[in-house]
Order: sequence, then C-alpha cells, then structure tokens
Amino acid sequence: MDYTLHSFLERLGLAQNEMKIYQAALELGETTAAQLAHKAHVHRVAAYALIDNLIKKGLLTATDAKRSKLISPTHPRELKNLIATEQRKLKKLELQYEAVLPELTSLFQRASVLPRVQFFEGVKGLVQINHDIIETLAALPEKDRVTYSYANPDLVDKTFEGYVSEKGGYIDQRKTHNIWNKVIALESPLARDIQKRDAEELREMIMLPQNLFPFHSDITIYGNKMAIQALRKELIGVIIESREIVEDQYAIFRLAWEGALALSKQ
Repeated sequence: MDYTLHSFLERLGLAQNEMKIYQAALELGETTAAQLAHKAHVHRVAAYALIDNLIKKGLLTATDAKRSKLISPTHPRELKNLIATEQRKLKKLELQYEAVLPELTSLFQRASVLPRVQFFEGVKGLVQINHDIIETLAALPEKDRVTYSYANPDLVDKTFEGYVSEKGGYIDQRKTHNIWNKVIALESPLARDIQKRDAEELREMIMLPQNLFPFHSDITIYGNKMAIQALRKELIGVIIESREIVEDQYAIFRLAWEGALALSKQ
C-alpha cells in the first residue's frame, strides 16, 4: 500500500489489518470473506471481525448469496462520511477539553506554586547542597550569579575540613563560574583572615560579634532557592525551591545587610 494512502487511512482510524482487508476488497470487488482474508494475508477467523468493523464504517457491504455471504467495497466517496464522523468526534473531544481545562489548569497552578523541598544528611549531603548552589547559579546569566549568605566561618571550617577553601573546592568552583558571595558572618580570627581575601575570592563580607548574634547554621539564598545547613550537631540540610519564599528571603537579607553594615561602623 502506498505510504500516503496508508497514512490517510490510519488517520481515519483504520487499524493495520482493516487497511489490508479494505485494500483487498477494492482490488477484488465482490468476493467472499475467505477470499478477502486470503488476499489480505489475514487469518480467516480474525477477518470476520475486521469485515464487520468495515461494514459499520460504511466501507464494505454484505449481501446474502446461496452458499455464502458476499462482501463488496462501497465507493471510495464513502470515506468522506468517515471523515465527517471523525470530525464530529474531534468536535466532541474539543468540547470535553473546554469542560475539563479549568480543573486541569487549577491542578497545574497548584503544583507550580508548591515549594519543592529536598533534605540532606551528613557531610556528604551538605556537600551536595554546595554543588547545587554552584550548578544552579552557573546556569543563570552572569549578573544573577550571587549568593546571599549568613555564615559561621568557624563551624563551616570545622564541618567541611578544608573542602570550602581547598584547591578545586567550593570557593574555586565559585570563582570558575564568576559567582559572587555577599555574606553576613560571625566575627572570629578565622573570619578576619578570610575577609582579607574577599576581592580575590569574589566575596563581600560583613562581620558581626559572636556574643551578640550567635547562630550555628549556614543559610544561603541563591537563584530561586534557599539552602539551610545545620552545622553544630545534627549535620542536616534542606533546599527549598520557591520563587515566592525566596523573594521574601532576599528582602530580609537586604534589611539584615543594611543593619549589619550600620552596626559594623559603630
């Protein structure tokens, strides 16, 4: 069967073996079901059901003869009726689509606004969080490659045992992708030493006294995500992906930054 004809009949809803029976009927004219099955290379038992389907679709007719039922093809113009039937089905489907669209849209919107939350455990899990920070920001335009962090440098150093600052570590990865870090950090000798390398390591740091603002987690806001890492005892972390939540966190960070800047000048 020609590909164009095959494609046309397939789009009208004819199954593969129905096409074979129909083509055989067109070629043979009036004939028996057995001869049709033989010509179409379809098992005779299966052919009876296929012939019945084609009769219902108006493509074949059956007449009783003395010894057997004779099958004849209708004029190919009857295909136009089949097209009209398919059009009615499509129209009905379109009406059903319009009816269910509001519910589907509601489900879609509900899912799209739910925050995506991932949990991590142990040092390896926390390292995965840092990898996500790099991967997420590396995919953004360069102007948006900034992390906004609250950090306790002493705890970070103790937890990751050099991973952050070692060759090929977190800081090197930031530098590779030109990712800047604005960080509010707790003051310590280590923090002061880190601050000396701010320009080299693409960082802007404000330090706060540990006795006034003790905290034991590392919080990073990046892209449309925020990561929280508990570093003192539990060593657990979470990534929250939500544009709405993160936009509020950006606003809170800006407020905290201005406050920390004012306090650092006193």
